[in-house]
Amino acid sequence: MSPSLTPVAELDGLALADMLRAGIYRLFEKTDHINKINVFPVPDGDTGTNMSMTLSAVLGALDRQPEPHAGSLLVRAADAALDGARGNSGAILAQFLLGLGDGAGHLARVSVSEFVTAVTNGANYARDAMSQPPGNSKNCALPTWLMPAHSASSKYSRV
Repeated sequence: MSPSLTPVAELDGLALADMLRAGIYRLFEKTDHINKINVFPVPDGDTGTNMSMTLSAVLGALDRQPEPHAGSLLVRAADAALDGARGNSGAILAQFLLGLGDGAGHLARVSVSEFVTAVTNGANYARDAMSQPPGNSKNCALPTWLMPAHSASSKYSRV
């Protein structure tokens, strides 16, 4: 690990908003690429566009007013995604965020292990929103980084 980087044990709403913004802007940069590789939920070439439009609504909600309470911020993001969801991929993404908010909405600060639990909850909501989830239905909606995060969560929860 770089000497300038220190592990973060918890996130408040302000730090979480910064993380969400960074991820949203990264998705905006990759919209065309996602459209080109789009095969799920429908191979129609607009998954990146629909996810970007959905997350534009989330970005607007994040920028409306600072929210120091992490759980309240996640609930706000979920509400915005549900209201602004576009297409199948946007609706599935909104369900992921709803599960994230439902899993951590009560937390003023989110620890690594609590975040992993909330993301797992969000992945379950997203999977349940699909009429025919692809592949292994138990793990199909889990982000690829979630598995190592489970094992790392115990390490960083002691920081």
